[in-house]
Amino acid sequence: MKRVSRLSYRLIFAMLLCSTSIPGCSGGKDTPDVTFERGRMLGDRGQFEDAIPLYNLALESLPDRAVIYYERGRAYEGLGLLEKAVEDYTTCLHKEPGFLQALNNKGVVLAKLERFQEAAHEFGLLIAEQPEDVLALRNRGLCFHDQAEFDQALADYDKALGIAPNDTETWFQRGNVFLEQEKFTEAITNYDKAIEHDVKYAKAWMNRGVARYGLNQREAALKDLEQAQLLDDSIVLPGIDWLSTGDATTAAKPVYPEAASNANWTEVLNVAMTALSEKGVQNVRLNSASAIPEQLCGSLTGTAGDRSVVAYFGVQADGASNITLPAITDTDDRFRVLVIIKGSDAGEFRVDSFVENWDPSTEEIAPTTISVKVK
Repeated sequence: MKRVSRLSYRLIFAMLLCSTSIPGCSGGKDTPDVTFERGRMLGDRGQFEDAIPLYNLALESLPDRAVIYYERGRAYEGLGLLEKAVEDYTTCLHKEPGFLQALNNKGVVLAKLERFQEAAHEFGLLIAEQPEDVLALRNRGLCFHDQAEFDQALADYDKALGIAPNDTETWFQRGNVFLEQEKFTEAITNYDKAIEHDVKYAKAWMNRGVARYGLNQREAALKDLEQAQLLDDSIVLPGIDWLSTGDATTAAKPVYPEAASNANWTEVLNVAMTALSEKGVQNVRLNSASAIPEQLCGSLTGTAGDRSVVAYFGVQADGASNITLPAITDTDDRFRVLVIIKGSDAGEFRVDSFVENWDPSTEEIAPTTISVKVK
């Protein structure tokens, strides 16, 4: 079936509106095409709940119209009903295999559901149709990265850079592969390129700071992290507080908290994962790039129904007003929670509180990643 462009549908809609204005032409009842177009107008405005019944009604008369399944899939995706979105994109592609935007969207939603292998397959089909699609290559690279298939991820990024050597996002994502492998020097080289092509790319500054910290380049790391926060105040960065020692020209040096250095990371991780499981979160796994065992903090991801969940966890010392967490950069629509863990004198850990729908920008608990003390 030949794909009909959105412009074509707009023209059809305009003609149908004209025809329905003629007395006696349709008796005032919308045709299925007009019903569909009304739904799409609502969907374009983000009124997804109102759009879906119109798509359903249009499909009663037009069950083979691929674009209606595509638009309904977009509406489900907008409402966070990701499994339903996948079903509609799949139906759309069954009826019109060449519907490339549906192929892309299906891959994106599968990745949101952390079904990375399936998502990589969809992006592979898209790349087969459009070998120079840099976005598809990047997206498949991300899926390979999330499956720890680092060589395949780098291969996709290299292909993308061969097509678009100045693509900032590709350099950034390529750097993230090296960062996760703790190949800090290689990571910095890639972040340098990202910043070279977009000096305002805050996440590249932030991750370069993390890599520099991994090489014990504390002063350079601090400058990068401060620049990242200056560029994007929505990023909750590591709270590296360079405290004054009384001499304005002298600053304290950051050190890992002594209390955390001998603590049991495995125990803390198990407590956090169990807490999520007890709340009904499934497929719980650790985000290895955010794990800081020395600081007893990290983040986990999982799914609860159609909802993707990210959980940050850290240990709060008795009497402390804050906890240690990794840098928080996710700005997508995932459901964010906070797991606060406390330890006992016997070395056992327990969940102290579980904050659902957590917004780090409004909570009193301030996340930090580096504790400091004045020498």
